Amino acid sequence: MLKKVFLIFLCFFLTGCAIGVPDPHKSLKKADIPDVYSEYIYIYDYVNDQVLYQRKGYEKMYPASLTKMMTAIVAIEECEDLDDTFLFTEEVLEGLVEANANRAGFGVGDEPAIIDLIYGDLLSSGADCSRGLAYYFAGSEVAYVDMMNAKAAELGMAGTHFVNTSGLFDPDHYTTCEDLGKLLKYCLQNETFREVITAQDHRSIPVNNYPNGLNMTNLVLMYINQDPPKARYSFTIPGFISGKGGYTETSRFTLASYGYMNDLHVLMITGKAFTEEGYPANMEDAEKLYPWVFSRFKRMVPVHAGDTYTVERVRWSEGGKLKVRAADNITADVAGMHQVTILSDVINAPVKVGDKIGEVEIYSYEELAGKTDLISTENRKVTWKGVLLTLGYELSHDYLWVISLVLLGVIVLLFLVMYKPYRRMMIHRKRRKR
Repeated sequence: MLKKVFLIFLCFFLTGCAIGVPDPHKSLKKADIPDVYSEYIYIYDYVNDQVLYQRKGYEKMYPASLTKMMTAIVAIEECEDLDDTFLFTEEVLEGLVEANANRAGFGVGDEPAIIDLIYGDLLSSGADCSRGLAYYFAGSEVAYVDMMNAKAAELGMAGTHFVNTSGLFDPDHYTTCEDLGKLLKYCLQNETFREVITAQDHRSIPVNNYPNGLNMTNLVLMYINQDPPKARYSFTIPGFISGKGGYTETSRFTLASYGYMNDLHVLMITGKAFTEEGYPANMEDAEKLYPWVFSRFKRMVPVHAGDTYTVERVRWSEGGKLKVRAADNITADVAGMHQVTILSDVINAPVKVGDKIGEVEIYSYEELAGKTDLISTENRKVTWKGVLLTLGYELSHDYLWVISLVLLGVIVLLFLVMYKPYRRMMIHRKRRKR
């Protein structure tokens, strides 16, 4: 009986402690994002290091030709002479036609420069150029893929694994939007990569099958901001700089791109966009998403270093409310802003100046935009007077303390009432056994 009473008391006390605890994230707004075809979306300010929006951005996806960004950056970093040449053989091109792989157009006997292969890899999305880079630097595609995977590990692309240089579908060839964002951010720091991916066109050096050189067109920029249009479909996207697209029947349309406007450096990865055969749904999504980002998000400093917050009570000490301050500025791109102050209603003394008391977080829609520590601005010691004040306050204000004391009193009373009969019964049993 006593055990049951004690358990009831304990359960009530524990559940009572949880009653009325507010969820600070309940009022977060959902992003009013336009309707788009892409199943995967990851939008990132790569200068401010802030995720602006993501949908399935951390989930496994198939990158298609976005793979070629890794193919290109590994080649650029490995190459000692971009003007050196590479001879195409039947072995290098084997299987590409059968796999229906997109090609820049080089054939057996052609000997373009390495820089031509990099342009063909990124602008024309040519699997022939991707293979050529692999054979030039590693002697085979398999060996070059090992270099690509090593680079992915170096960049922290934990959700990525490559099995080829072009992005042809394979169930073991996968990545995430977040990982592709890390890759593109890294690539954009390389001058050669930026120069190549922002080019409208490129003509190779004269080769066997193309005496005047093979002309290659940027398959992303041909759709964007062209007047007059260069392609069947045309999209107007102010602030769009460039990107790399891809397509397979499994991955559908993918796009890794970046742009700049209103002090925002935006990197955007989208995947599995589709509406009908031949229509570049990834480009239409970019046309919707870039204006949405540039019109909604603004660079702000919603929290400044030194901004003060208040803790209502410090238990076991004197002095009333405790002031704490923000340790640093929070600089963030915000829209639908929501501030969450993670700060206990009460804390326990002792407290010293500079002690971390809590945090303040800024959310832009559902995404964490930035946070900083809240630190104490004063010392608080444990004192006898503080102990008495704390006990007096809590006994008079906190119903849980009152209920706890009442229940404790009931338990003691029951124990006293039941102890004597219980003791008599035990003595009686012992006597009977004798």
